[in-house]
Amino acid sequence: MSRHMKSAMYALEAWHAALEDVYGTVAIDAADVPSFQGNFSRNGGSALPCGIIGSNVQRVRQIVEPHSGAGSGHVYLVANLTGSAVLKCGEHSLAFGPGDCTLVDPCMPWDFQFRDPFQHLSVHLPRSILYLHPDGPAASVLYLFSARNFLTRSLLLLSNLVVGERQQCGIVEELSLRDSLISLVSGGLAAGREDPTQGPSAAARRAFARAQAVIERGLTNPELGPADIAREAGMSLRSLHRLFYQHDESVSSYLLGRRLQRAYQMLISSSARRRTVTEVAFHWGFKDLGHFSRAFHRKFQRSPSDVLARGR
Repeated sequence: MSRHMKSAMYALEAWHAALEDVYGTVAIDAADVPSFQGNFSRNGGSALPCGIIGSNVQRVRQIVEPHSGAGSGHVYLVANLTGSAVLKCGEHSLAFGPGDCTLVDPCMPWDFQFRDPFQHLSVHLPRSILYLHPDGPAASVLYLFSARNFLTRSLLLLSNLVVGERQQCGIVEELSLRDSLISLVSGGLAAGREDPTQGPSAAARRAFARAQAVIERGLTNPELGPADIAREAGMSLRSLHRLFYQHDESVSSYLLGRRLQRAYQMLISSSARRRTVTEVAFHWGFKDLGHFSRAFHRKFQRSPSDVLARGR
């Protein structure tokens, strides 16, 4: 056996072992071992485990029950960065193209059949999210978020942000990113198979206005979340996520945006002369000053301290 062949085989075996460490027992079809290429990087043991997986293999499939480490407490949000494939689960299948996202259940056999080299981004999400699936939590999870959908583009951007800024994130900001990602996925699932081109009804607009009013009243409450908003607005959590999805928005991102806007208004007001940036951040429900400052700069392209100084 040539040195090149041995090197390729070792690389394939290492890549295979890395996959099994996360996803359980899988089989790989690699028609041309000497030309094998693969990469697998992940960040685990945190609030938002995620990774990038790529290769030129033809197929990766789970053929037996996952080992105990695969766990039943989560599902995978898989975003297709490059390449195309067919994903099968039992009798169901879907075409998985560039920019598409889907949910994969580690407790069910799945089968990716690749047409060309691929790069996937994978993020662990809590399994409880499946209760919003239109076919129920026991569905063979083949829910496609199409690349043509606005929500999917937001999912892809946020997922890339999760991976790209992980090393700079504290635990509070990481939890915020996780909540935003969960909220976006929840909105897509809660919308079910409804036609997204149909605008909201008059009743839906009234319900959305109620939810907005609850959010405005609770902006200073750092514990305010989607479940609290739904309860106070008199609707189910699923209905709340559906309402915001119809407005190309997630509950968490809307809440964050309103808090940032009110913080900006306070920083430029005359009353801000007697306040610090920290006081303004905590007043509007932020628990962590670093998270507030980074989110503020992303939205306004200025630091809160700069805005405060210019207002004085």
